[in-house]
Amino acid sequence: MKSDYSVIAHTYDRYRSFAPRTLQFWLNHIVNLAAISPGLPVLDLGCGTGRLAIPLANGVRARVYGLDLEPAMIAQAVTKEGSGAVGWAVGDATSLPFRQGSFGAVIMALVIHHMQPNDRPYALASILRSLAPGGRLVIWTSSHQQIRRFPLAGFFPSLVPIDLERFPPLSALMAEMREAGFVHVQRRAVVKQETVDKHEFLEKVRNRYISTLRLIGEDELAAGIRSMSEHLSALPGSKVVRAYRYTFVTGQRSAT
Repeated sequence: MKSDYSVIAHTYDRYRSFAPRTLQFWLNHIVNLAAISPGLPVLDLGCGTGRLAIPLANGVRARVYGLDLEPAMIAQAVTKEGSGAVGWAVGDATSLPFRQGSFGAVIMALVIHHMQPNDRPYALASILRSLAPGGRLVIWTSSHQQIRRFPLAGFFPSLVPIDLERFPPLSALMAEMREAGFVHVQRRAVVKQETVDKHEFLEKVRNRYISTLRLIGEDELAAGIRSMSEHLSALPGSKVVRAYRYTFVTGQRSAT
């Protein structure tokens, strides 16, 4: 099951962007886990509209390249302020168009679940080839336990089954990385709480801000939004606390 990002590219940032502090929180984790420093060549694989690639290039001063399979996402990325600091390309993760050893780090932010299981070994092999000795891969994803705890699951019953099918179990993903030749394969679960405006959050859900919402039926979506609206209206105040739960899976190309 896949979402058509050519259709949503023009509205992607409006409903998918993190608040600045939250974005910086996740960027800090990526920078630390990938050991990104000024001048390091970094590939943002599945870069979308550049919400990570652009701040990595302009803030951290890494030499960033953004690659995505969907041309419309790249077309949107290049219109953004600071996009000139990034090298942009359209391409497939299973056959990266870069020379061997080109990057000190490769990041994949909420991308792995969009890949077909049979494609993952080819993508991991291509990533390993593109990394320099000692280079690191950071995969930002969700564990099955985290998926089951997703707050929207109570309003949209199909969400959890859909994502349990799409997201690879972490044990399987880590085994695939080791099989591809990655060493020091590890995982780290991270939780970030954020206070959000109730009405703005409901609007994001109504506009299917996560790809899974685009894979459920119209009737379920409408019923879930009604139930969610009633739930939020019953809560005091104009804001609610959201907990973002993700896992980072990391691995390295051997230094020898």
